[in-house]
Amino acid sequence: MNAARKARACHAGALAAAASSLYPATHHPYFAIPGLLSAAILTAVAASYHREASEDARVGHGQEPTVACPSCLGAPSIPRHQLDDHNRQHHPHHTAQEY
Repeated sequence: MNAARKARACHAGALAAAASSLYPATHHPYFAIPGLLSAAILTAVAASYHREASEDARVGHGQEPTVACPSCLGAPSIPRHQLDDHNRQHHPHHTAQEY
């Protein structure tokens, strides 16, 4: 099962969990918490799978996944395999063994 299908399945599960939390909430509002909490968790997992699917799609179209250097605000993203070279050239203090 690929990431896009997993994301859709998680979205469907989140919708079902949110919808199923409505009936218990008619008795007491606190009874809706487990269903809403599971819907929130499934939505977060779906977002992770969606991000993975979009990264796979970019790689499939010949584009490399890119990352932004956190120290270079506003700079364009660079390919992931060039991040170490970038850090060595522009941020030598980040590449030292600080830990």
